[in-house]
Amino acid sequence: MSKWYEKLVQETYQALLDQESHIKNLVVQHDVKLTGKSGASHQIDVYWEFRIADTIYRTCIECRNYTSNIKKSRVVEFKGILDDIGNANGIIVTRVGFQEGALTYAEHHGIRLLFINPVLQRIDMNVHMVIPQISNIGFLFDSSHAKSVLEAAGVDTTSILLELNALAKDIYLYDANGNKTRNLAAVLSQPIGEVGQIVVDLENEYLETSHGLIKLNSISFERQEEMVENKITIGGGEDVAKTLIQDVLENTSKYLFNDGAVGSEPRRDKLLPQQDS
Repeated sequence: MSKWYEKLVQETYQALLDQESHIKNLVVQHDVKLTGKSGASHQIDVYWEFRIADTIYRTCIECRNYTSNIKKSRVVEFKGILDDIGNANGIIVTRVGFQEGALTYAEHHGIRLLFINPVLQRIDMNVHMVIPQISNIGFLFDSSHAKSVLEAAGVDTTSILLELNALAKDIYLYDANGNKTRNLAAVLSQPIGEVGQIVVDLENEYLETSHGLIKLNSISFERQEEMVENKITIGGGEDVAKTLIQDVLENTSKYLFNDGAVGSEPRRDKLLPQQDS
């Protein structure tokens, strides 16, 4: 049996009783030995008791960190231990499930069946990102097409001043019919991983100028890459759920948080129950 799971259940119930019980100063114990009416000694994973009107009321929890569903025979055996101890409420907790016979028997004899799962508290990630540095962008126009466009616009074909005052993602290339094909950022991102002077040859793509669409033969640019490492943390803090408690027979659930509070919903995006490593 995994002692860590028993301790988790102990800590969970101590927090629940501190929040929800009208009886103060209840102490939830771990790994308790009790002597039954028969004289037999019984090991109880998690246990607490209180006295009212000279009567002791006991709660015994059996923790089963199994990889398969709990059988009816396990519940029957636990019921015998409860009867021998006397005045004892019984709870069986697991992370997996219960067979149908175990469910029926437990419901008939008033034994609670629970799923108690630790919730993934925090994820620390080291993220290595490659950030490209782009400079010296050049456009090589098709000379014959550029000449015809400029002559039609009545512009001196010996020189042309091209100003692009926009982000690369907002500068588009077009086809011959004026339909957008892709933006400049997409061109600059290819080919991935290459550094130095890069030339991307184009076929039937045009750049919009103040005189109209002019055909491009290629786009050149200088590309360097910078490796940046960032540390990212998901979760953590007192407002993250610590444990998920689900009552199988009553079909209810609640979360225990790191600050000791109890709620029916996680305070942040729901995190999945942690799996064994």
